[in-house]
This record gives sequence, C-alpha cells and structure tokens, in this order.
Amino acid sequence: MQVGTIKVPVRGRAFIESEAERLLAEYVEETSVKLDGPIPVEEIARYHLCLKLEFADLHDVLDLPKTSGGPDILGAMFFEQSAILIDERLNPEVHPAQIGRYRFSLGHEIGHWWLHRDAMAKRRLANADLPAFICRQSDAVTVPVEWQAETFASFLLLPRERVLAEWGKLRGSGEPFRFDVAGHGSQRLRSLWFGLTSDGEKARRLFTRECEATFDEIASGLAKVFAVSTQAMRIRLEGLRLLVRGAGCVAPPRWAA
Repeated sequence: MQVGTIKVPVRGRAFIESEAERLLAEYVEETSVKLDGPIPVEEIARYHLCLKLEFADLHDVLDLPKTSGGPDILGAMFFEQSAILIDERLNPEVHPAQIGRYRFSLGHEIGHWWLHRDAMAKRRLANADLPAFICRQSDAVTVPVEWQAETFASFLLLPRERVLAEWGKLRGSGEPFRFDVAGHGSQRLRSLWFGLTSDGEKARRLFTRECEATFDEIASGLAKVFAVSTQAMRIRLEGLRLLVRGAGCVAPPRWAA
C-alpha cells in the first residue's frame, strides 16, 4: 500500500503551539477538568474530538514490510472513518513500559486531525479507503507534515506554562540548569577538556554523552509527572531553554522549542 505525500501549509512552532493550546482550552471549557496531572490525551481523542481509537499490527493491516530494524509504523489516521490506529506494540495495557511512546503517538495522530483536516478532506475524494497518514518513526522530524504532527504532540502533552510550573517545583526556582565541564563533568572529561595535549574530538563526544545523561537524569522525574518518555521531556526542556547545553553539544531536534 502506498500513500502519497500530502502537501500542507508551512507552519512554524509558534503557530503549532497556539493550536495545541487552543485544543486544550476547548477541552477544559467543555469538561471543566483541571489539567494538573498527565494531559488526558485519550479522553481528548475519544470524547472531545469523537475519534475512534484502536490497536492493530499496522504492518499487517497496511500490508507494509517491516524495516531491517523492526517495526517502524507507529500510527495511522483514517479520515473517512474518523479513526486512529495505533500499533499494538504500544498498547500500554499489554506493554506498560510503552505508555510514554503510546501517548506521544496518540498526540501525533491528534495533531494530524487538528492541523491537517483540510488536506485530508481533499485527499478523501481520491483515496477514501486508505489512511490519510501512515506515521513512521523514521519520518517524525524529516517529513514536513510529520514534523508538524510531532511538534503538535510535544506542545499538547507538555504545555509551556505547566512545564514551567513543574520545573519550578522540581528545581526550587525557575532558573535553567546549565551543564558545564568544571561543575558537572567526570574526571575523565575534565582531563580531556582542559588537557593541553588532549584529543578535542574525543572530548566533545564525551561532553555530549555526559551532558545528555545528566539532562536525562533531571528530565526523568518530570517525565513521570506528564506520563511521557524521558527523551520527550528532555527535548521539551531543552526547547524551553531550561536545560542548557554548553559548547560541543549537539542542538536539540527542530520540534523541541
């Protein structure tokens, strides 16, 4: 099965964040729910947006081969049926460890519904029986329409004001954490970084590993509050400039801010 590329308007992070906030505001107004725990993404999908939600082996359903690295398709959106299919390996009732990835994948599909309905409606005329979007993990930050949905999921599950508030509780202030070699690096990193005859490339690689490990350790506590993966939480904190990388670290993905 082949689903062609869908062209969508260029939309920046600020626009996508405002749309995610608008959806959350609509949900709160309709339900009077206070958003003080993980964002109720399933309830938003099922009861606010009236979308069907099911699990399936998506490679089997869509008759698409797995890549050499294993399953790649995480979700699919069927516009005609107002339905979302999530790959069964993300079902949190069967695989509890996948709860963060499941919630993010569901937020991603909601992003397609919220941002791309116009494009989906146009496509419906030609391909009514096909999913409007087949969402591959490998496409999340490289294909524009998938980047938009991935960015929407980040903003939906990790709203700016709530993240800032929880960061303040966790850290005791709103000040960012800045990783630096002298204050946070291992003895080996300090030796490589400040040594006159050290290998600069090796020092930068170790800096990156230790920087990310420290960020993951900080992010893991907040990840539990929002029921997302540590990686998703870390990327969001970096995008908000609450976790700050020094020289030599790789920049966060484009959808983080």
